[in-house]
Amino acid sequence: MRMTRFEKLLVNRQRKGRRNAKTVESLLEKVDSSRIKDVLEIGCGIGVVSETLAESRDVRVVGTDVDPEQVELARKLYQQNDRVRFLVEDAAHLTFPDHSFDLAVSQMVLHHVSGWREVVREVARVLRPGGVYLWQDLALPGWLKKLPEPFIRPLGLYTFEDMLNEFEAVGLRQLFHEEKRSAPFFFLLHYVILEKRSSTQQAA
Repeated sequence: MRMTRFEKLLVNRQRKGRRNAKTVESLLEKVDSSRIKDVLEIGCGIGVVSETLAESRDVRVVGTDVDPEQVELARKLYQQNDRVRFLVEDAAHLTFPDHSFDLAVSQMVLHHVSGWREVVREVARVLRPGGVYLWQDLALPGWLKKLPEPFIRPLGLYTFEDMLNEFEAVGLRQLFHEEKRSAPFFFLLHYVILEKRSSTQQAA
């Protein structure tokens, strides 16, 4: 689901992008990032996080967004080169081959996507064994699932347990988790680091 004009006004700010980039850098300090060479950002917006990673680390970054307008903004702000590029991609149907990336990043994206399970499966597919997924997003209490269908259909409505079960099902192992209370009071903001198991580990 694409953001509204109002949502874009809130998120398309350099200051917010720099805060997001700082969060990603902080999470990367908790893992061995020496093997990370190819990075995928899902929901790159105006491209601040992708550009920051490309500049601060010896990596190649592909920033993706389902909204062509957002990708166009990113391309205007940051010159594409062999270190960073921006593409229009549907996260539930990525066009990249299997095992293309060492790191995937998504921040505040999946709660906008009704097909969030498909996104998780695609992330697992394009990650290399031992690859890392940094997931930062909201999770909702179970009682919200009782809302009338017209209200929840366009949303990625899941509890944190739902998300963990999906991660586990596709071979993503949790390495780190932190949660913070978010507004309104019944939302919880989760910061999660996951690692893709090798085929041997998944079979065990």
